[in-house]
Amino acid sequence: TGNTRYMGTNLGGLASRSFQPEPLMVLALLASVYCMVRFIVEPTPYGFALAALSAAIAILVKLQCMPLLAASFTALALWRHGRTWAAVRLTAAFFLSAVPLGMFYYIYGRYAGWLPHSASSYFKPHFLLRPIFWAGWLTQIHSAVGLPAFIGALLGLLFPWKGAGRALLAGLWVGYALFGMAFPYAMSTHDYYHLMLIPLVGISLAPLLLALWEVVARILPNHSLRCGLFVGCVLLGSAGIGIRIMQANYDRHGRWQKNESLIAPEIGRIVNHSTKTVFMSLSDGLPLQYYGKISGARLPFATEAIEKYMHWQNEDLSGFFQPQNLGFRPEYFIVTEVLEFSRKPELRKFVEKNYPVLVRTPTYSIFDLRDPIQ
Repeated sequence: TGNTRYMGTNLGGLASRSFQPEPLMVLALLASVYCMVRFIVEPTPYGFALAALSAAIAILVKLQCMPLLAASFTALALWRHGRTWAAVRLTAAFFLSAVPLGMFYYIYGRYAGWLPHSASSYFKPHFLLRPIFWAGWLTQIHSAVGLPAFIGALLGLLFPWKGAGRALLAGLWVGYALFGMAFPYAMSTHDYYHLMLIPLVGISLAPLLLALWEVVARILPNHSLRCGLFVGCVLLGSAGIGIRIMQANYDRHGRWQKNESLIAPEIGRIVNHSTKTVFMSLSDGLPLQYYGKISGARLPFATEAIEKYMHWQNEDLSGFFQPQNLGFRPEYFIVTEVLEFSRKPELRKFVEKNYPVLVRTPTYSIFDLRDPIQ
């Protein structure tokens, strides 16, 4: 049910086209949950090893699935053994077996130097006290699964779940809540952080769908007719979802990147395909560099929305153009993020005061950094 629900959402379809590890994380998470349930229901040493290994692989793929795995296994262990030392020992053994492989992230992050920055950027507990955080979280839930499905999943929790299923659902929902509170910034601004919610909603909807099927069975006693109706609904639903995926993908990236691909060759010719440029462009400047056959350094900037949400101050970027900061002497400054450039008066004033404008159009501007204004 969870896998079916994942394949039937806009976000699931969009994420499957991305190079990011989130889709693989969802698959690994579901496989790990399945192995954990199998082990708890039928405890064997082989089953424990398989559950721990699958959890370790899921954590290695994406560290963010750890809260769901930890909470769900703890809930299953408590269901199996109650509040006893046996549950504590089993849970501790599971963590000691699964977590070390996930520590690769910590070791690599410390070595590469991105861990402190990532931790300070995402872990912001004071966000929990802001209404905008909860509104953002609800907005991302709607983007991921839709509020009707989310409400249906919550209603599904009211059905009399039995055995390990009830413990598993409780653990998964608690893990999702803990995950959201551990990464409040990302949870309220990034839709793909909610990919793991999609199978969770699908699992929670199962009893509601079974109850609906029983109602339909009373209205349509003929089994073949019921199956035909079900197949028709699935086909129509899949067609509608496919259309929405294409529309969402186009609205999200297509128009911007299409414009970038049209203007980039012209920009490349103007700057003679320079390899010493500084650019302020969408998607880290990758479409601009590819279609314009140029290279250089991306000017790091935060959008106006992010600055307001994070309460960041406008950063002084004037020093970024110095050769000692870039590793080369820049020749051109290319702006295709015209709107964001206009929202940064200090940067705009610095560039326009010190460097001549080579080209200015409604869609891009090019400044000549080779000959500063005296």
